[in-house]
Amino acid sequence: MFAGDALPGIRVDVAPAPVAEALPRMDVAVFAGFAERGPCHRAIALSSPTAYETVFGGVCPLAYEADSGARLTGNLAATVRAFFSNGGKRCWAIRLAETDDFAAVRASLGVVDPGSRPATMGHFALPGILCRLPDAEDNASIVSPAMLGAASLGSWSDAMQLATRVARQPLAITRQHRVAYGLRFADRGVLSPGDLIELGGGNGLVTRYAKVLRISGGEVFALWIASFARITDSEAGSLVIKKGHARISGESGLFIAKLTEGTTATLAIDPAVAKLLVPGRWVQFLHQGEADWLRIETVKGSKALGPAWQQVASRLPGAPLSAARVTVDIAEHRPGTDRVSAGLSPAPEAAGAIQGLLDADLFHADPANRTAAIRPGFAVARSESALIALGYAGSGGVGSFGDIAARFGTPAFTPSDRIALRSSWLPIGLDASFGEPIGPVPQSDDPLVRDGLSRFDERLFLDPRLADLRGATLVEQVAAIRDLDERQLFGIHAAFDIAGDLFPEPSLLAVPDAVQPGWETGAPPAAALPPQPGAPANPDWRTHSGGCASADTTALAAPDFGAFLDSSTRLLDTPMLVAPTQPVVADLFTLSWGPQPAGSVVVLEEAAKPDFSDAVEILRDTGVEHLDIPGRAQGAHYYRLHIELDGNVSSYASAVVVLHKASYVAFGEPAGPARLALLARLQVAMVRIAGANGDFFALLSLPRHFRTADAAAHASALTTLAPGAGGVAQLGADEQRLLSFGAVYHPWLMSRGSNGLLASPPEGAVAGMMAARAEDRGAWIAPANDPLQDIVGLDPAFPEAELLTLDRARVNMVRRLPLGFTLYDADTLSSERDWRQINVRRLMMLLRRTLLRRGMTYVFEPNGPVLRRAVERSLVATLDDLQQRGAFAGASSAQSFRVAVQESAADLDGGRLVVEISVAPAQPIRFLTVSLVQQGARLTILEAA
Repeated sequence: MFAGDALPGIRVDVAPAPVAEALPRMDVAVFAGFAERGPCHRAIALSSPTAYETVFGGVCPLAYEADSGARLTGNLAATVRAFFSNGGKRCWAIRLAETDDFAAVRASLGVVDPGSRPATMGHFALPGILCRLPDAEDNASIVSPAMLGAASLGSWSDAMQLATRVARQPLAITRQHRVAYGLRFADRGVLSPGDLIELGGGNGLVTRYAKVLRISGGEVFALWIASFARITDSEAGSLVIKKGHARISGESGLFIAKLTEGTTATLAIDPAVAKLLVPGRWVQFLHQGEADWLRIETVKGSKALGPAWQQVASRLPGAPLSAARVTVDIAEHRPGTDRVSAGLSPAPEAAGAIQGLLDADLFHADPANRTAAIRPGFAVARSESALIALGYAGSGGVGSFGDIAARFGTPAFTPSDRIALRSSWLPIGLDASFGEPIGPVPQSDDPLVRDGLSRFDERLFLDPRLADLRGATLVEQVAAIRDLDERQLFGIHAAFDIAGDLFPEPSLLAVPDAVQPGWETGAPPAAALPPQPGAPANPDWRTHSGGCASADTTALAAPDFGAFLDSSTRLLDTPMLVAPTQPVVADLFTLSWGPQPAGSVVVLEEAAKPDFSDAVEILRDTGVEHLDIPGRAQGAHYYRLHIELDGNVSSYASAVVVLHKASYVAFGEPAGPARLALLARLQVAMVRIAGANGDFFALLSLPRHFRTADAAAHASALTTLAPGAGGVAQLGADEQRLLSFGAVYHPWLMSRGSNGLLASPPEGAVAGMMAARAEDRGAWIAPANDPLQDIVGLDPAFPEAELLTLDRARVNMVRRLPLGFTLYDADTLSSERDWRQINVRRLMMLLRRTLLRRGMTYVFEPNGPVLRRAVERSLVATLDDLQQRGAFAGASSAQSFRVAVQESAADLDGGRLVVEISVAPAQPIRFLTVSLVQQGARLTILEAA
């Protein structure tokens, strides 16, 4: 029987079980260090090593080690990779570098810093594109070569090349009419405000550009941007030669030059500056108030050849009329990356405009853009954006593009409005196919200077407004800068800027590049002495094999063919050894010698002394004509070459190669007192950041070369409390609590990289293992005794006898055990028994986050007995859950925790609810006792904690 609708009455349903509230995440880390590229002082969320490479690139090269010639690299990339290899799922990364904004903060505090060398951005003088922008000095707009910037600061863009092409969508233009500063024509529904259109007509030599401002009443209103007449051969056949001045894109200054007109124009310039003539660049030629533009296609000596155009006045073209909507495609070529950004609009107001491609620092300044995203390697230059904004400000500073465009074609439209709306790129010299890619405009500064890493001290790591603060004062000042002033935080203090309503998402903090050895400007290479190769050992040129030795020992220049010699004896020509004659600034150089006689053996030797007394043979082979030599130290290297054939030996060819790969050389080992004091200042600041609000646990590492005595001494210095408040390099007696917010790890870990073994500090692997444990089992599980992944060795490896000394110093060691490379300890820096274990501090951090989140649900609830009972029930349920998971030491809830909701008249009157929670954290097993007991013929194994 079908009942239809339910009958009236009472129905009893089984209530679904409440969904358990997830505990706050404790598996997220934040790492700060040196990166190849990417935004500076902005924390970016990452979910994989690929995401890191998308934003921050690969290996970050630093200084050179003076002795070995090896390149020092940043530790951030390897640390992030180790984090994910060991089970981490999500982290944040902060790139540290000296920037203009960072330097401005110090200047605002009155700090005079003459040694500041902020990072700079690479720039590209685009081939085939001009641009019109407002002039910063005059109330006008001018045409200049289009420039693009790299997407982020640093020398990484030296390896990038860009190529451009234009795409033209044909348009049908009808019912065109002239208006002041532009034209109007019938709307066919294919154009939008901001589109750039290219028009031609008449004899086809003049190309005009106009920008669509608005579409209304069935008509398109467009503003003239610029017009260009193509320079061709004279009808009379005579050459037209003009004298004037040339300005070359990407360079400053004017140069005296001559322009010979023609379909292929020729510009002659002073040979002293001819190196500035680079194919793909523009040359602006100024002559009697006129401006000609030559796009360099080829260079012959001090002459540049290519097509040229002259700027002319804009007016409606004659019949036949042609028109097209134009967009630009930009191809970028980087090692391992080829990408095309297509359909970019040349005008800043259009959708998909080139000018909308912000650099990484501007793009990631928006909190909504703090995650990894695939973006072009180039961006609009900040100077161009500033000039566009200047034009809008000059029009009165009020109104958007649409507001000003609405005045176009009316008497209200002013010359200032025209300047504001006239900005656009002009692809006058582009074809429909990509031309030759071009690299960035060369810069003379050392790459480390352009990376903003020319000096290594705390100014790279600490926000000067916060460096000396601690505790509640630090928290309050962070909130004032970040929330009230809405200004950027710098250095490792940028970790405070990670989004979170009640607490930041990460709970682990590491700065792997704090343990870099540091570097200084290296001395220029000394003049090398000329090589003295000597003479090779030749067979006897006076007699045959087996003959009696001649008593004459004077050296011969050639065999004595008048004597009885072997038939194979011959004089071999001395080979020619070609080597760099100027100091080499790269990691690799090439020696070459060309083809040698068939069957001959080429022998190449290397020495550090000009007399070759320490020569070592580095090549013995046949049929080779060159050798690439990488990884040599800075200084002079001597080479000598000879060939061997049928028992004959040629004379030596020799050369000296001087390496001066960088202006900065890493400090050697051991670290001096100043370097150790700097490390102490940085790690004390990290512990203060971690414990200021109790939001982070700091993972600290030691310099790679530290042995037992060094590691124990440094850990002891960190844990020694100064009387009172302490200082920037030492915690004070009132900061003892902070010691439980940090832990020291050693030694460095060896892993396999693309170029061989790679050494990195242990924080990344440790953080990954801690994150995996927190995710799988809970933050209260001691982070030790799990094998670390992708580790093949330790540097240095400590003997068993020294481990007790390091354990007493509270240095957590990575050891090689049968199950793999594992953590030997899980100790904080604290000497207090209750706070020595990392899992205890991490458990209390978890409880704090849990209670903060839970407590927010009770804000503005009626403050009375009902609320108190509800709070008590909720907290007991949460702690019961943790007790069942093993977070507490007791066998039952009564033995594990206590919740006391205080009630007083003062609390009720003050709208305050006070809850006191006491817990007994679970302690990890540190020793497992195994007893062998024999009873008669039976052997029993007993285990006890």
